[in-house]
Amino acid sequence: MKTHIFAYSDKGCILTQKISNLYNDARCYSIKKYADKYNFTEITKISEIMADIFSNADLIIFVCATGIAVRSIAPFVKRKTTDPAVISIDDNAKFVISLLSGHIGGANEITEFLAERLGAIPVITTSTDINNRFSVDTFAQKNNMYISSMKLAKEVSANILNRDITVQSDFNFDYVGLKKMGVLEADTKKSDVYITYKNITCENALLLVPKCLSVGIGCRKNIDLSFVEQALDKVFNENKLNKTAIKNFASIDIKREEQALLYISDKYNAPIEFFGADMLNSVEGDFTKSNFVKGITGVDNVCERSAKLISNGRIIVKKQSVNGVTVAVALNDMDFIY
Repeated sequence: MKTHIFAYSDKGCILTQKISNLYNDARCYSIKKYADKYNFTEITKISEIMADIFSNADLIIFVCATGIAVRSIAPFVKRKTTDPAVISIDDNAKFVISLLSGHIGGANEITEFLAERLGAIPVITTSTDINNRFSVDTFAQKNNMYISSMKLAKEVSANILNRDITVQSDFNFDYVGLKKMGVLEADTKKSDVYITYKNITCENALLLVPKCLSVGIGCRKNIDLSFVEQALDKVFNENKLNKTAIKNFASIDIKREEQALLYISDKYNAPIEFFGADMLNSVEGDFTKSNFVKGITGVDNVCERSAKLISNGRIIVKKQSVNGVTVAVALNDMDFIY
């Protein structure tokens, strides 16, 4: 987490030191008088550095008047999906105030954390939180989910303040525990929210897509990148899987330098792990065996075994071969954080 803390008084700087100890990467700022005293980064005009800080930060904390904080960030606020968490704390640590990105950025949760550590009063004003209603964007953020439409997310957040919402899920979901927060299980295919790993269109329903698919890949040496992309496209399209649900990739360790695989991992921002033949052979299950592949790699099936090994779930797409590339997909078990 990239954390930046600003203070403008002696008491504020002392409090900033205390807060910075809670974060390994915190960088502290103040005017020259206090920057020298507390070994902080000196600032003259905050506007000169805020543009860069704001676009790259995860958390910005102002230990000062809220008005200073608001004026400092106002020109750079863009959208709730990318804005960092912004928090304001008074010099006496009486109040910790969640100012910006309370849900997706995590400012509300951080506010609660800091208030507890500082013995302060947390100030949170988002309606779903103060009314103890289910917050769809907080839920998505905690569980690393893709939100299909921020417009629909806003509608869900508005609706739940006036009525219960219905949720459909392809996973085990704690409807009983969330009923008191306004969440009911959808009794038909029509729902307000659909939690899925599938590539589907659900009219007027907000789709939440968790990172839950592990993709095992086998391929010829020096395979062309386009062949890997075509194979992935074909498998996901034919099985109606959503690529935003890709959690990770896996293959055999002799493919560790295969550029096409490294590119695919980077493209989908999903790590790739390479396993040795002995480890892959130790995986138990019913796999599509190939003596030809075993003669080359020492493993009778690379894609299914590697997908199974890297996941904590089950194979949902067995070996598919496309232009010298083999692909298998495993579905990870999900334990949602509410």
